[in-house]
Amino acid sequence: GFLVCPALTEALQATLALYKVSWIKADPVKFVDKYLRTSRVEVAEGKEALRRHLASSQAPSPSLRTIRDLRVGVVGGSSEVLVGREPDWPDVVNGFTVPLSNVSSIRQAVERTDARVIIIHGTAGSGKSTALMQLGLELDADGSTVVWIDRKVDLPIADLLDRTQVLAPDFILIDNVDIFGLFGSRSATMLAQLGKLATVIAVVRGHQLSRLDSTVSALRYRLPDLTDKDILNLLDSLEQRGLLGKLRVMARADRFVTLADDGKRQLLVALMQAAKGTRFEIIIADVLAK
Repeated sequence: GFLVCPALTEALQATLALYKVSWIKADPVKFVDKYLRTSRVEVAEGKEALRRHLASSQAPSPSLRTIRDLRVGVVGGSSEVLVGREPDWPDVVNGFTVPLSNVSSIRQAVERTDARVIIIHGTAGSGKSTALMQLGLELDADGSTVVWIDRKVDLPIADLLDRTQVLAPDFILIDNVDIFGLFGSRSATMLAQLGKLATVIAVVRGHQLSRLDSTVSALRYRLPDLTDKDILNLLDSLEQRGLLGKLRVMARADRFVTLADDGKRQLLVALMQAAKGTRFEIIIADVLAK
């Protein structure tokens, strides 16, 4: 998009760049008189040409893909995801992440509600992204068409809606809502528009939940903590890949307590503490200090 404005602070310029909005340094009235009023015919013709092109195109933008596109033939992945790195599709598809029990809980919540938009929230490091990706694979395996939207999707909102409609999905998974910068009233509009196309399941960080406009008609679902089974599976994976770190010298029961209690049953917290043998709060404080 574009913003026509004679002056902006450096902070606002940085914000525009973050959301891929170009700043045109000009007086708005003079800009309209010089460029837009004399080009009404050209603007109308351009919009019609874009509409015809989009209507005739059956191939969605490569930056908007289904789960099937993301999983078929994918190679790679890394055990680094087990020590706290953010998960990517090769990690999830090729078995580097630990299957999470809360995926089944999310599916049950989706099946029980008539809501077209489901907001999944939880504390930082609770495993929201991993759970959403694993959910996407399950839905795809069941034969559903599932569109995935994350920070890698680089489309204007209007194009995003049009391309999504072409794909005719059953589900739209969003990781996470703040990639659009849609907090406030705009979030209600965007989520409602997507909800008309398919069931939307979107992740939002816990501290940002209150920033979602109250008019957003959605089921708000808190991601459950890791179960005992999840923690035991996590310990098995860490051990198999030689990633126990300082847990290696502990008895299995003590390892469990470290991840369950000290790790607060949160996925990222447990992974980082297992890898470094240090409390999560100290790890974060150290990163901030550096």
